[in-house]
Amino acid sequence: MGAYNTLKVIHILSIATWLGVDLGVFACSSIARSRTLSAEARGQFLSLLGRLDLGPRVSLIATIPLGLSLAHLSWGVAPGFGAVTGWIVALLCVGWALLVVRQHHGLGRLARPFMIVDTTVRVGLVVALAATSIASFAHGPDGGPVPALWLRWKVLLFAGMIACGLWIRFAMRDAGPLFGAMLKADATEVDFEPVDRMIRSLYPPVFAIWLGIIVCILLATTKPF
Repeated sequence: MGAYNTLKVIHILSIATWLGVDLGVFACSSIARSRTLSAEARGQFLSLLGRLDLGPRVSLIATIPLGLSLAHLSWGVAPGFGAVTGWIVALLCVGWALLVVRQHHGLGRLARPFMIVDTTVRVGLVVALAATSIASFAHGPDGGPVPALWLRWKVLLFAGMIACGLWIRFAMRDAGPLFGAMLKADATEVDFEPVDRMIRSLYPPVFAIWLGIIVCILLATTKPF
């Protein structure tokens, strides 16, 4: 099938996982807040939400080496990007993804340092991707580090999606205690309302990520400009 087609299939699967599983996370967050459910049932839905959430988080990381490799092989982006660099980027992202999975099961004393590093890396990616896209636009048609106009928009959108992920992380900083209060057997409306407000505050970045994924797929498949 060839390296390019193999990477393309994996890339499509990672995008499908990102969007599809994220819809499941959203559904679980809505069902878990039902006042008619027992505390045990709400806990089961929240547990499922946590497990499903690993899919989008890992998929986002996977798109970085996959997207860079495809851009290099097919669209002439990053001409100095060779096999050695590709493997280094891939291995770093594999390590990053494994730590994200391990974080889900607890990192103990390393949890906070990893969160700081993880957030810093994501902020750095947002800045680097946005700067690369803007610099390419500044060079005019067929210039800069990203020659294709459609790919420039895709890079900029990807930066925006990572930024939305950071927005979600910040908005959910108190999720643990809020969910914990909602899981009490005698939970009242007072316990549910803060969770409802938190989830509603996530609608803009979540919907923006979904829209960004769809637009990126359209750009990659149609290459309209």
